[in-house]
Amino acid sequence: MGILPRITHVPSAVMSIRLLLQSTRRPTFEHAQWLSRRKRDIFRRYSSFSPLKASLIKNINIFSKSSKSRSLPLPLYKPEAGCGFADKTSILKAGQLSSVFESSDAETADIVLQNFELHENLVSEEEENSLLEEVEDYLEDLDYEYDHWDNAIHGYRETEKSQWSVKSQAVLRRIRQVAFSSGEQQLSLVHVLDLAQDGYIKPHVDSVKFCGSTITGVSLLSTAIMRLAKQNNPEHWVNVVLKPRSLYVIRDVVRYQFTHEILKDSESSFRGQRLPRARRISIICRNEPS
Repeated sequence: MGILPRITHVPSAVMSIRLLLQSTRRPTFEHAQWLSRRKRDIFRRYSSFSPLKASLIKNINIFSKSSKSRSLPLPLYKPEAGCGFADKTSILKAGQLSSVFESSDAETADIVLQNFELHENLVSEEEENSLLEEVEDYLEDLDYEYDHWDNAIHGYRETEKSQWSVKSQAVLRRIRQVAFSSGEQQLSLVHVLDLAQDGYIKPHVDSVKFCGSTITGVSLLSTAIMRLAKQNNPEHWVNVVLKPRSLYVIRDVVRYQFTHEILKDSESSFRGQRLPRARRISIICRNEPS
């Protein structure tokens, strides 16, 4: 696995709350404010997960009065057999990434290419529209937030979802089959992250407490640039163009020793050419931490 990151980011709101509940420290004033807002949001976002919601709310109240360690287990995803692929799906490997891949140097590019995959057109336009229609039901009542508690995301709204339509379940099975090994334990909750046009994701490494060696996400709506940079030397980087309906897979060395980010619209350029970015939704799956 290599050297674990020193700076970590919690992937989502519910995971953030779980991490704080496990902490031995009292929350800072900023964290307390953030938790107060989250109490309201969780009731609204997780209405279909009443046991989880009730447990989180109860523990948030307790946490504000106590610093004792508490842990809420994450449910696991059990892989199912069989999935179909969208027409014209393609995995882009070393010799095929030239049109969507740029790097600071050849050595960094080689490391990334050994621990990163990009699958274009993994979902069809019809499937993209179906996913968007479904997640909009969860997102439309939420405001975009500009003060993420660990300052990693700007201009976003999010949810975690375990119940999906039959069409969406087929897409998620495909994503999981592509990204994860057979029998690998996966988190059942799918992270839905909605980034506003003026939003962006700062360089970060996902917390090892809540996800394992693989992070995968399908991009919807807008093209965006993902930057992968060495955590201990960010001058060594790779930029990847994530087109709508494409799936990225980050593994092992790149997952643990590289930060990843989504560039601001104002900074979104590729090989010196402006690449405007609009609102972007990503559907993210992770495996169980080791």
